[in-house]
Amino acid sequence: MQKNCDLLALQSRAELILKNVNDISPNDLGMFDIIVSNPPYISKDDIEIQEMVKKFEPGDALFAESNGFELLKSWSSQFAKNLNSTGLMAFEMGYLQGPTMAAHFAKLELFSKTHVVKDLSGLDRIIKGIR
Repeated sequence: MQKNCDLLALQSRAELILKNVNDISPNDLGMFDIIVSNPPYISKDDIEIQEMVKKFEPGDALFAESNGFELLKSWSSQFAKNLNSTGLMAFEMGYLQGPTMAAHFAKLELFSKTHVVKDLSGLDRIIKGIR
């Protein structure tokens, strides 16, 4: 993260927080223009997960309860209040999770716009909400 921040000359405009999300309370944070995350979003019983992925990534970085939705939903709900009035929240998700996450973002009643962004293969990949 820091290397990218330095390469893009964002040091004076960005605050990078590298912590376990379980060690962060939204009440201890300020307000942010952008909140992005690539949380674990794969269901523990997903049969499509490639062996190469499982071989090089720890399970905690891949798998989440509730068919992969647990952390997508809890983190977005928990930290949405830390978005500035024109802030953007974007989370990577599984290609079958778009409709459910779009409905979840709408249910938060925080965003003026929500959008599912497709990856280069045309599959749902990111849920994005703009205040």
